[in-house]
Amino acid sequence: MPHAPPKPVRMPRMRALLAHAQAPPAQLIADGKLLVAEAPDPAPGPGQVLVRVEAAGLNPFDVKKLSGIFGAGEELPYTPGVDASGTVAALGEGVEGLAVGDAVLGFFGRTPGTFAQYAVVDAGPYLARRPEGLDAVRAAAIPLAGIMAKTLLRVAGLEAGHAGPEGRHAGP
Repeated sequence: MPHAPPKPVRMPRMRALLAHAQAPPAQLIADGKLLVAEAPDPAPGPGQVLVRVEAAGLNPFDVKKLSGIFGAGEELPYTPGVDASGTVAALGEGVEGLAVGDAVLGFFGRTPGTFAQYAVVDAGPYLARRPEGLDAVRAAAIPLAGIMAKTLLRVAGLEAGHAGPEGRHAGP
């Protein structure tokens, strides 16, 4: 009796926004080079967290990257997005302090791809538990803006409790 050929293994697939070129977003859309399609599900490596994305923030960095202003750093097609909030779906080896199901927000700058159902982020200072009462949409707007605000305070030499040049305080 002949053996049946093995069935092909279907890799899990998610939906993601894929950029197939770098150009201004309106041009990418008009040319059909920025579209939602299936993409392979990412998996966390050591020290990384897989996040089920509930909301992703769009900021000038994303638009500049899509437009090619930062050069051709990504292999095409790629999924844009560096800010997101969602829930922890899986933990890579060595990740501590988080659990599957935790609500989080983060800056995915080293591992872009938040315009997708799942994204991988390095565990560390740019990933935090989402405060209770803060919804996913508002949380997704915080990461890069928060990093920029902290950087500007540091550059200006302001710290919590210290007055700025006009006597204004940087913190409570």
